[in-house]
Amino acid sequence: METFYLLCAVVGGTVLVCQFLITLLGLGADADSADDISVDADHADGPHDHGHGSNWIFNVITFRTVIAAITFFGTSGMACLAAGLTLPQTLAISIVTGVAAMFAVFWLMQSMHRFNYDGTMRIDNAIGRHGTVYLSIPARQQGSGKVQINLQDQLVELTAVTFAGEALKPGMQVVVVSIIGSNTVEVAPLVESAEVAEV
Repeated sequence: METFYLLCAVVGGTVLVCQFLITLLGLGADADSADDISVDADHADGPHDHGHGSNWIFNVITFRTVIAAITFFGTSGMACLAAGLTLPQTLAISIVTGVAAMFAVFWLMQSMHRFNYDGTMRIDNAIGRHGTVYLSIPARQQGSGKVQINLQDQLVELTAVTFAGEALKPGMQVVVVSIIGSNTVEVAPLVESAEVAEV
């Protein structure tokens, strides 16, 4: 049984590393087509459509998720045997670990594909958004700093300038008033912008 666990760990681990390297080098677009089909189908059905619930489990079972399951099945089995657990205990823990790894990889791939599906960040959507100064922003556009803004459901860091008469210190709340460049925005202190709106 130990040989079987070792074989699963070695073979699965090798394929998993190769997949990672291929993806890292940008050569895995075709290999991901099966995953893309299931993700696109989810978007076509809509987030609240549960009519295809019976097919959901088949979307989970892809080449990537099965390889992850085999890898963690083997490694956890070897770890359990090394710890002196009985064969039934080892088998149960290995199966649970493998299934958990399969669902974890499925969730990760879904998250990555949904991010790609939503498209690249549109900086135009930052106008009117509130944010927090991350690196000091010099006064009167004498230089630039950094702000953190929640944009398209993710926290992003943008280069920022301001026309304010005083430098904006880290931790200050600001609002984006205009777009300066592809990654640069103009911000104003949140208190100041609220006073202007009242006037």
